[in-house]
Amino acid sequence: MTFQGLQSLIPKKNNQSNQNKEQKSSLDLNLSEKPTPSTKLSAPSAQQSRRYIFNIEVEKIKSNPYQPRTSNDQESINELALSINEHGLLQPVIVTKKIRTTSSGEVDEYELISGHRRLAAAKIAGLNLISAIVQDKNVSNQEKLELALIENIQRKNLNSMEQAKAFSRLHTEFGLTLDEIGKRVGKNKRTISQTISLLRLDPKIQQAITENQITEGQARPLTTLEETVQKKLFDKIIKENLSARKSEDLVRETKKILVKSYHRSPRNQKFEQAAQQIIDHLNIPVKIQSIRSSNGGKIIIQFKNLEELNKLVQKITSSNSI
Repeated sequence: MTFQGLQSLIPKKNNQSNQNKEQKSSLDLNLSEKPTPSTKLSAPSAQQSRRYIFNIEVEKIKSNPYQPRTSNDQESINELALSINEHGLLQPVIVTKKIRTTSSGEVDEYELISGHRRLAAAKIAGLNLISAIVQDKNVSNQEKLELALIENIQRKNLNSMEQAKAFSRLHTEFGLTLDEIGKRVGKNKRTISQTISLLRLDPKIQQAITENQITEGQARPLTTLEETVQKKLFDKIIKENLSARKSEDLVRETKKILVKSYHRSPRNQKFEQAAQQIIDHLNIPVKIQSIRSSNGGKIIIQFKNLEELNKLVQKITSSNSI
């Protein structure tokens, strides 16, 4: 499959104004052009399809259920609304058209693909109509998520937790490998993996990242610890305003203390070494416990939900996902 940048979905601006509710202003765009070398992000192409700009009633546009952005800066949206009132909407939103059958006949509806903030600001600005690029082909759920994700990353609108959830969804729900996700959004595989690992943090710490109380770099070292230990170290990081490097040192020293507090029999030392190897390889909390009645033991791997379990299974069974 070939891929094109998000900008390839947006035709060149047409200076001719149009007051009709849904009058076509740009026809039959050439989608065969390759993106420029500077294009890092890519989205699914829509070969042999057309895209048109319409003025659409704002109330007919429904939100994108796959919008990765979960937090909104209301102040910035209000500022955008003021700008729209003064200068108009400089870039149209992107929607897909749906036809809903009612008792009185068929009704046109639209689902937003990208332009969440612009649509919200247009409503605040009191616009009845909004310029929109309408895709005349069905857009898959995966494409909805990818396009919204790419647009937000281009604009640097997503916080680390929103990116982590979107990457994880592409991986678990749509089956994309970390390499494939990286190619979609212009990031390397390691960065994608590190970002997804933030979902193993205690919810309180995840919220702190969202609210900019702690950075991704400060929080990431905590992902290899149990949640009870995470919380204690998180409080210390916040209280002492530790840097990302100091946070790594704190986690490293804490692990040493935890190891010393464990029963130090020769067999348990081997168990600890094996557990640490698994932790380093899979980047997940792992324990190996001995069984008193035998020379054996059991491996305990922690996961929060079925999605995390599925990711773990993929890591263990597929070399492409490790």
